[in-house]
Amino acid sequence: AHKGLLIGYLATGNDAAIERELQTVLDLFETHRNRIIDEQNRNSFFDAEQSVYDLAIGYELSRGRDELAFDYSETSRARSLLDSLHYAPQRAAGNEIADLPFRSMTTAQGFAQLREQLPAGIQIVQYALLENSLAIWVLSRDGLSVVQRPIARNEFAERVNLYERLITSRHADDADKLRDTASSLYEILIDPIVGKLNQGQPICVIPDKLLFQLSFGSLWSKEAGKYFIEQFPIFISSSLNVLVQCSKAAAAHPATNDEALLGIGNPSFDRAAHPDLSDLPDAVREVSAIAAVYPRTISLTSGAATKNAVEKYLYASDIVHFAGHYFIDSSDSLRSGLLLAPEPARSGGDEALTAQDVFALKLTRPKLIVLSACETTGEKYYGGEGIVGMATTFLAAGVPLVVASQWPVDSNATADLMIAFHNYRRNGYSTISALRQAQIDMIRGSKNADRPPYSWAAFIPIGGFATF
Repeated sequence: AHKGLLIGYLATGNDAAIERELQTVLDLFETHRNRIIDEQNRNSFFDAEQSVYDLAIGYELSRGRDELAFDYSETSRARSLLDSLHYAPQRAAGNEIADLPFRSMTTAQGFAQLREQLPAGIQIVQYALLENSLAIWVLSRDGLSVVQRPIARNEFAERVNLYERLITSRHADDADKLRDTASSLYEILIDPIVGKLNQGQPICVIPDKLLFQLSFGSLWSKEAGKYFIEQFPIFISSSLNVLVQCSKAAAAHPATNDEALLGIGNPSFDRAAHPDLSDLPDAVREVSAIAAVYPRTISLTSGAATKNAVEKYLYASDIVHFAGHYFIDSSDSLRSGLLLAPEPARSGGDEALTAQDVFALKLTRPKLIVLSACETTGEKYYGGEGIVGMATTFLAAGVPLVVASQWPVDSNATADLMIAFHNYRRNGYSTISALRQAQIDMIRGSKNADRPPYSWAAFIPIGGFATF
């Protein structure tokens, strides 16, 4: 009823009534959300009501209240992940449905509260994709500014979906169309704020809605003649609140060159249960080459990569690199997971480290998880929560930074990319800069097969800003 009244008042322009009804509706949202203790139902609740937050954002922007509009945007984002970062969810005893109830709720902070907590030396670009416009905030400790441009969300969604199809098609005939689409998206998403960005300074992109599925690094600037990743180091976060919390967690890890690596390569999963998945010999090559550059390494490949072994060494590792298959349970994202080898005593059967398993872990030591597999950023999108998948699950378990993929990747090209990435890390580059440099090497390298964005652009760092 209150939602209907709000929409009616917005049509009449009655500011006093709009503001009163808006506060009533949003207060009701928070009250109802606090009564929902399981993650998937809470995510679905925000997904269904995201349009009201969009109305609030658009209304405040139309009144020139840019910071308040931003705060409404921030309130609607990644709230379940934020709760997980503050309070670990409790596993429901005897619950046959893969869900994890939350016992405590966190209030999202606004820009004024977060400003001094932002990591120094980075800039943040946050998007809000409204019904008929796009809002782009540029934020740092120095302040906040916003740019708006009119855009029809449905038409824009078609362009983003087209780009996703083109970048993953791997057809040489699509190269020109891919470049044109990448350029048109750059003009919409980057050109309006490029003059506000400091060259060379890392950018945290906080997407909105379908923008979570977009590879920002592969967008093409006609004017510069470069990909966006060639112009700036880029990483992704789900919200400003999540960025701050994950950055604090990253800063708590002491700087050290004596890193312990857990490398997991091509686990011997049950082929009968997954007949469509291939063997990954390049994953073994990948893990072996990466292990050689770390001073302390545990390598679990083929039959040795069991669930018990992986969980045992997770707690004793600083860096975890998984090169294998990620499977998606379309009925329940918490049952999706990393395929692993069965225990030797077992004959056949599936074994996996699922999202639900990871939620139950308290990972205080690992500072970086690299998920060198297909579509590990996430497989399910919610209007308010954003992408939900294995990457955000590891963030919720306490890992401040995760490198994950946005689409199915080629094993051979991925192995080359990851080997270069870890070599740069071990030679003084931060994770964000190392991945960027490895991608630039593939863009400008001599192997023609490595040049298309499909081969290098899938992987992105997700979480907080880290100097390691």
